[in-house]
Amino acid sequence: MNTTTKAILAVLVIAIIGIGMFLAPKKSEETIVLGATLPLSGDLAFLGEGYRNGMELALSELTDTTFTYAAVYEDDKFNPATAATTVNKLISVDTVDGLFSFGSPVGNVVSPLAEENRIVHINGIASDQNVAKGNYNFVHWTPPYEESKLLVAEMKKRGIDSVAMFVTNQPGTLAVANQVKADFEKNGIELVGSEMFNPGETDMRTHVAKLKDVDADIYILVAMSPELELLTKQIKDQGITTPLTSIESFEWTTQPELFEGMWYVNAADASEEFVAKYTKAYGIAPSVGAANGYDAVMLFVKAVENAAHGTMKPTQEEIKNALLAVKNHNGAVGELSVDANGLVVSQAVVRTIENGKPVTLK
Repeated sequence: MNTTTKAILAVLVIAIIGIGMFLAPKKSEETIVLGATLPLSGDLAFLGEGYRNGMELALSELTDTTFTYAAVYEDDKFNPATAATTVNKLISVDTVDGLFSFGSPVGNVVSPLAEENRIVHINGIASDQNVAKGNYNFVHWTPPYEESKLLVAEMKKRGIDSVAMFVTNQPGTLAVANQVKADFEKNGIELVGSEMFNPGETDMRTHVAKLKDVDADIYILVAMSPELELLTKQIKDQGITTPLTSIESFEWTTQPELFEGMWYVNAADASEEFVAKYTKAYGIAPSVGAANGYDAVMLFVKAVENAAHGTMKPTQEEIKNALLAVKNHNGAVGELSVDANGLVVSQAVVRTIENGKPVTLK
């Protein structure tokens, strides 16, 4: 190879490298900060920790993104009043680029604050779809109408014609209970009694006594820990042998053995792939909602990356519009699309408790 040829080749190599550097996507110096308010202490800490783990797992998998992503977590103890403080701190002190919350009671506090500050907010595990109201609010959870539809179908299959219901007085459980009542009426299932109790109640004996002698084929428990466990034990203490079922409730507990062998309807299953990598990362199976935490991060990141102008951080309006445009995303709970109301809809499943663990019935 003569000197001229070598020189020409050298110039070509340099040119190709230069073109590649010019065309390659550039990494922004901007960091996108995700702010999450979760129950990280108290009775539902095991769920909040699972949700946080799901978010962290998603962040650990991010590669080839224009921006760097980081998360700040605050503990709201699943208390709406505390959540108002934690969210205001995330917005004003941490100046986060996106808000993440857990459950209906907290979601209903975060939503108006997100709307007021025009910041995108994604809630996981909110059965109350009012959490998604407004321009900047989104909910990623199986909606009550999907769960109730499956509950009715399963009852019809099992020959159940009459039910009684115990319900916690809070937004998420009320949304589920109201949907169930409406669907029972449409489908000829008789609701022979219903008792409501408040969060924090410890003596359920009066409520149980009122439904003890009703002619119900099954009791539906729409409750959360710790009231769920207290209620169940006090039902058994009164010698009642009527079967129990629920929508979601049997996974909102650290005492699943109380519900051994019982069937119930739950939100969408996490994929086998997600369960495997979560278990490998944390040494335990994911709690209910962990996959939704993972998906919430991935959906938000996808929106930010799609809305970006080169290395410039997109506006909240642009992120919101990009989220609304997400269709057929391969998520941890299946294929996901965001509808015009900000809802990320997934499909309900029938499960049972076997050896203290939830198992999906095929």
